[in-house]
Amino acid sequence: MIKKRFKIGLFLLLNMSILQAENVPSCYAVFSTEDLKIGDRAGTDGNGIVGSNSQVLVGHDATIVGSVVSAGNTMLYDRANIQGNIT
Repeated sequence: MIKKRFKIGLFLLLNMSILQAENVPSCYAVFSTEDLKIGDRAGTDGNGIVGSNSQVLVGHDATIVGSVVSAGNTMLYDRANIQGNIT
């Protein structure tokens, strides 16, 4: 059983995409090439943009100070707060 878990964990690790710093658009506090989830009670503290080439999910009680840019859907969970624009 442990051997199978290790293989699954290694498979997930190998399939993660890592974005090089020079490929992140300027002005972004957080950027993702795939789905981006800002967790419950998390958020950003400055005026940087939060964005994704896919969808953005903003968790319960999360606060984003700045704009949200998404190439897909943007979903705000209960009591999520955006202090900027959503495009």
